[in-house]
Formats: sequence, C-alpha cells, structure tokens
Amino acid sequence: MRPEYLLSLRQGLDGMPDGVCYSKENGEFVFLNKTMKKIMRAAFDSGVNDAMVFEKLDYIGLNSGCRIEKNGGGVLLILQDGSAWNIKTGKITADGVVYNECIAYNVTEPYGKSLELKKRNAHLTAVNEKIREYSKEMDSMIRDRELLDAKIRIHDDVGRALLSLRSYLYRQDKDRESLVKLWRMTISMLRRETVADVSDDRMEALSEAARAVDVTLHYDGEIPNDRLIKEISASAIRECLTNTVKHAGGNNVYISTSLKNGEFAIKIKNDGRKPDKPIEETGGLHTLRRSVERYGGKMTVAWKRGFELTVILQIS
Repeated sequence: MRPEYLLSLRQGLDGMPDGVCYSKENGEFVFLNKTMKKIMRAAFDSGVNDAMVFEKLDYIGLNSGCRIEKNGGGVLLILQDGSAWNIKTGKITADGVVYNECIAYNVTEPYGKSLELKKRNAHLTAVNEKIREYSKEMDSMIRDRELLDAKIRIHDDVGRALLSLRSYLYRQDKDRESLVKLWRMTISMLRRETVADVSDDRMEALSEAARAVDVTLHYDGEIPNDRLIKEISASAIRECLTNTVKHAGGNNVYISTSLKNGEFAIKIKNDGRKPDKPIEETGGLHTLRRSVERYGGKMTVAWKRGFELTVILQIS
C-alpha cells in the first residue's frame, strides 16, 4: 500500500469514535487508534503493552471503578466515567500474516437506556406486587363486608318472622299458612348460611331453600363458571325467592340469563301478586345493589307489570 494511502487510513481510524486495535499473534501492537488508547488508559495500568489483554478480561484486574459484564458472545466493559464499550475480538489475515483484531464499540447510550429499563421493570414489579397484596386485602375486606351484610340480612329476616309470629299469637290476624311458609323460609336460610362458605354450589342450596317453601325455580340459560358472577347471581335469586314468599305469595320464580359482548345479564320474575307501588330497596335488595355496583355492575327493579329484578355484570 502506498504511504499516502496508509497515512489516510491511519488518520481515518484515529478519528473513529470506536476503539480499534491490531496486533501480532504475540500481542505486540501494530496499530492502536486514539479511542482505544483512551479506553486502555482508563481500564488498565498505563504499562499495558499486550493487545491480548482484551481476550483476558475475565482474568486480569481492572482499575478502580471499572467492571465487565457478559454481553452475548462478547464482553461489555464499563469505565469509571460511565461509558460502556462492547468489546469484540477476532483474527484477520493480510499478506499471509495473521493479526489479532479488537474493536471497542461505544454503546454508552443504549446501555444507559437498558439500565433505565431494568430500573423501570424493577419498579413495575414492585408496584405489581403491591397491587397483588392490595387485591388480596381487598378480597378479604369484601368477604368480611359481605359476611356482615349477610348477618344483617339474617337479623332483619328473623326479626320480621318474630314480629309476624307475635302478631299471630296475640291477634291471630295473619294467615297461618303464610306464617308457616315464612318461618320455613327463614329456617332454611339460616341453615344454609352456616355452610355457605364451605360449599361451592350455592345454586343447589337455593334450590333446596326453594323446595322447602314450595317454590319452583325455572332457569332459562346458564350462569358462567365465574366466582363473582355466581355469588351475585345467587344473592339476586335468593332476594327474589324471599320476595316471592314474603310479599308476592307466588310459587314459581323465573330466571333468564344471557351473555353478549362481554356482559352477563340475569333477569328474575315470579308469578305472585303485582306490587301496587314502587319497590323500596331496603334490607337484602339494598345490600345486593351495593354489591353489584361495587363491582361496576348495574341493577334495576321494575314493578308495574310485576316484580322484575335485572342485574348486568361485566365478564372479566
């Protein structure tokens, strides 16, 4: 190669932002550009005179504040100033002579971004863990609240049954058969409440309660195998069953369900007497609405053409 071409090549390599080094097989330097000299001064003692040092990074000591990291097939050299260099080594042959080649690519910017990404991922992992813990606490709080609501509802039901019994015993101004149905319903609910938490089949429990008070449940459609939907559906059916026995005097409860566009809807009616005024949502209905709306659902109660309860929930 003509001297002027060789000079131009050296000047070009010297001006590169990446480090370039060529040496003989014994480690003697043939060419070392300015960037590579800077890297070597920062990473090693000033007396380094063996280009093979980059192939021995795992075994030699680095200056204080410098470290290495594995990077696929190469090595990542981190200097004290925070700059990152991806070291690649190999061999080339020129004019029948084999030379060692070492290139140090400046990867400071992508390396910094990867560190930031790792920090963000660690932060997101911590946040997700807190969210999972919060969700567990919320589930526990919701279960406790639902248990309290159930106890309040049982207390109200028993209270009404006792008042009805007292009125009957003192004045006998109530239908005895209706009173018997009311007490059978109350006792059945009390018995089922004690095992509700250990039984997964709440629908069967409702069927047993209905049979105990001579009411038939008619299903049109299916209820998805989803814990939340099953629990709220069971609560809705139970409230309508209670309404049928205590207020409407019916013998049949009709339950229709549908699933469309990610929404589950359950509509419940009975064959009892039509209400003569809007339904006051107290006791069980009030508790049911709170449960439905707590999970982002909707609930409506119609009365003009007969009692009709509708609950709409999103499928998760």
